[in-house]
Amino acid sequence: MTTQVPPSALLPLNPEQLARLQAATTDLTPTQLAWVSGYFWGVLNQQPAALAATPAPAAEMPGITIISASQTGNA
Repeated sequence: MTTQVPPSALLPLNPEQLARLQAATTDLTPTQLAWVSGYFWGVLNQQPAALAATPAPAAEMPGITIISASQTGNA
């Protein structure tokens, strides 16, 4: 059996921040929630590049060699 982690433990917000966010969005319509989502996305993308998360450089993968043969030599 696996032990499930409560969803609140996976959030990047502390309980107080989550409560404030929920209180601020309680009476918003779906259209308003979509607008707020876009607003926060825009705020995030206006951050200086130094603060933005940068992907880790990909590790160089070693080359592979594929050898193929057939029983008759015709394939």
